[in-house]
Amino acid sequence: MARTDSDVAELKPCLTSVIDQVQDAINKLKINDDKSINNEFSKANVVLNNAFSLNNDENELLDTLTTEIETTLNQYLPHLSQICLNYLLNFFHPYHYDQQTRTFSQLLTINVLHPFCRELKGLFASVDAFPAAFSGKLSVVKEFIKTYPTFKDKPGLWGTTLLYSAARNNHLTIVRYLLSDARCSVNAQNQHDITFSLATGDFIPNATAGSTALHGASYNGHLEMVQLLIQHGADYFRLNQAIETPIENGEFRSSIKEFFKNFLILGYSLTPLPSSTKLPNKPISEEKQLIRDCQWEYKLFQDSEWFQFANEESNELQQSLLDFTTSDIHLTVQQNIYNVSMVKFLQSGKDSTPAWIRCRGSSILNFGIYSLWQMMLIEHPKPVNAISFNPSLKIFNIPTTFDSTFNIQLNSWYNCDVQTNALLDQQMNLRRKQQTVSNIEYIGRDLIFDLQTFTFSNNEKTIWGFVRWLPKLISSTEQNKNKIVHLDNFQANIGNLNAIPLTTIHVERVAKLATNKKKKHVDVDTVTYSDEDGDDDEQDIEDELLMGISGSNAEDDDDANSKVNIKEFCGLVSKGE
Repeated sequence: MARTDSDVAELKPCLTSVIDQVQDAINKLKINDDKSINNEFSKANVVLNNAFSLNNDENELLDTLTTEIETTLNQYLPHLSQICLNYLLNFFHPYHYDQQTRTFSQLLTINVLHPFCRELKGLFASVDAFPAAFSGKLSVVKEFIKTYPTFKDKPGLWGTTLLYSAARNNHLTIVRYLLSDARCSVNAQNQHDITFSLATGDFIPNATAGSTALHGASYNGHLEMVQLLIQHGADYFRLNQAIETPIENGEFRSSIKEFFKNFLILGYSLTPLPSSTKLPNKPISEEKQLIRDCQWEYKLFQDSEWFQFANEESNELQQSLLDFTTSDIHLTVQQNIYNVSMVKFLQSGKDSTPAWIRCRGSSILNFGIYSLWQMMLIEHPKPVNAISFNPSLKIFNIPTTFDSTFNIQLNSWYNCDVQTNALLDQQMNLRRKQQTVSNIEYIGRDLIFDLQTFTFSNNEKTIWGFVRWLPKLISSTEQNKNKIVHLDNFQANIGNLNAIPLTTIHVERVAKLATNKKKKHVDVDTVTYSDEDGDDDEQDIEDELLMGISGSNAEDDDDANSKVNIKEFCGLVSKGE
């Protein structure tokens, strides 16, 4: 942030003059905040000029005020630096100020005067507050946020946010305050450079434009700052205007590159990756095609260790899931033939011990299907009389309410609850190796899930076990083909319900169907889509499908209690929901 005295020498007196003029008008009109409306509404033009009845004197006063501001701006604008000029013109634009004619196309109205004045005062204070964040002056930043909270995520005069300004210069105390107390958005972006969208040829974009605090911290090699921002949810795949991610910004900083190499899942290959391996630049959901990157493994019922399938067997399992069928497939392993259920991920054979199987990798990246996560406890510190040590073919659910009879069943699978399932899906999409789950009732607190090894444990290692995912299934019967209807992988009659995996393609197809049925009932659960504004946006419908549609249970479509939220079985529930 290259602040110079010339940047503000004329800006401050200009703002002071306009503030005085507006405040004088407010005093003469004797209006208070109750008669003015929220500034965001005024900017959206939802308030009409005649929102309040005005007499001739009031109209004349508003006309005079508008003219006075025009005169003041005409006096100062020619002397402002380009950066100050752009900042001021951007501010006045929502109030119908025409930068070409240097006049207001509409008179200021009585109902915007108070918010207009507050915004002007905030603009004036921001001239000192943003450099304070850059320089590490916490008290100035605190006072500014307290007085003008609407500015907390806005870019300032120099195009950067408060959070970016502080993070770039490694001011940890200010960043902690902005994130924890001021509740700034950790992914707020700097001002975009409008010339970028108009440019042609060899135009070089400004990398600061559109950057987040994580971009700035990564680029400048501030490791502790990078870790802090990511702990608060910073998006390390967010692109700035130079089409760079924070990961890419930090690749030439050895400490930052090493951090991301340890933090991210770079692949599931059994052979060590070369040091030149490129770090990922997008989440899994943005990959344009399926990519095979997984390991197929099996575990005998009594064992506490997983073993790799041979390449030929892995290839057959991989293709079998792509060509999904509810019927068991036949897998030849060392001259023995086994039955494998791709619904239950279970291997069985004549005169042989059954074995669980799993695919260690992303279900979306490898197969384009959504997943149902399960966890298996191998050790738990509960008293012996509260634990069963016998492996079971039965799949258990963890109680969501108090259950005095609940016992821990070791070496058996438990379905993850909705929040945990969503969290694991989310972190897998973000290619994150580890995720801590603060509490799973009856199991434990602060459990660390390792999505590279598909294990989990607490810090003391007194609780540990394995995780896996199953393909999330839906019904594709004629009745349900245009719905998303959840099925239980272990229900007895699943073969009669035309079970198929819930795929990204299916969700997109249902979204497209909903888009094409505007203003008509769409047979996607119980939702009626109406496109009253004429905005035929398929992506919006798809997002709604993934984030909010209720699904019907195939066993009882008429039972309201059997509705299953698609967020639950698509695994897209946010942590706070």
